[in-house]
Amino acid sequence: IDFHAETFRQDINQLDREKAYLIYCRWGVRSDLALRLMQEMGFQPVYNLLGGTARWQREGFPTVLYRQDYSLLLSGNK
Repeated sequence: IDFHAETFRQDINQLDREKAYLIYCRWGVRSDLALRLMQEMGFQPVYNLLGGTARWQREGFPTVLYRQDYSLLLSGNK
């Protein structure tokens, strides 16, 4: 779900509030804002990937990348 989309609030409002969500973005800033909004809207539990995917990669954890056509790419195997 695109945080900058005009329909962001409506998009997350359609999600199940009883499920757990892990929110992430590149640096962790947008995901922190999204987490706060989701918590205000009654979502629990909601988790934020601190430092975003940039920190995740810096720490050496594996990543999976999706192309626009949704084909799966493993990081480093482009």
